[in-house]
Amino acid sequence: MRKKQMIVRLLEEENEVLCMKAEEAQMSKAEYLRNVILYGAAHKTTYFSRENQRKIIMEMSRIGNNINQIARMANSTKTVNQDEIESIETAVYDLNDLILDFTSR
Repeated sequence: MRKKQMIVRLLEEENEVLCMKAEEAQMSKAEYLRNVILYGAAHKTTYFSRENQRKIIMEMSRIGNNINQIARMANSTKTVNQDEIESIETAVYDLNDLILDFTSR
């Protein structure tokens, strides 16, 4: 339980900015200020949850598997299948979308 209370005096313009930024972050003003103090920024999810971490790790693993398959194929046949390269590109785009989705919350 938080026991310390602080009174902060703001100009009208400063208060408007605080209200707007807290609303953008979907937080109360107090929660927003605590996040700025603790983390240097205020995001609803400052750190990835375990579920988000699991999804990102799984996606990275999938990309690694695709790269290994291409490397094995290239080493054995001395050619690379365009479909395999496109599957890696797709996986990288999917991973990028996941990360952007998690960090924009």
